[in-house]
Amino acid sequence: MSQTFRAYRAGGRTRTVQNLGLTNGAPTPEAVAYTFTATTSAPTTDTDGFKNPGLQKTLHLLMKNNNTGGTVTVRLWGYHSAFDEWGVLTVLNPTNGVRQAISVSVGDNVDLYNIFDIEGIERIAVQCTAFASSNSATVWLGTNTI
Repeated sequence: MSQTFRAYRAGGRTRTVQNLGLTNGAPTPEAVAYTFTATTSAPTTDTDGFKNPGLQKTLHLLMKNNNTGGTVTVRLWGYHSAFDEWGVLTVLNPTNGVRQAISVSVGDNVDLYNIFDIEGIERIAVQCTAFASSNSATVWLGTNTI
């Protein structure tokens, strides 16, 4: 008698990083999520930002300051349909035990890579809160389970 074994998947979770940038509606490995040339507004609608496919647990952010002449700062936002609201993502400060807004600052002509916990977040948006005077800053976003 033969037996059948099923391989179950848990909501599309992945070990490898999946780029959230979209090109013609399909993710591509090199797709840029944001290119900033000035400060931007916070997200307001439930279609802003990028969908977190399969509700991945980890956000990978690579930010490149393309020789702007100063520091560029971004703030990370998360959305969940249960509340139909955007909120600033936070991280625990190990020195004082207080949760603080995630704000990433990148100096002139520097590339910076960060990883953040986004478990339960359905959409991710990045707001540029401080921008130097010239050129641009580029942000790539990716997610995975681990």
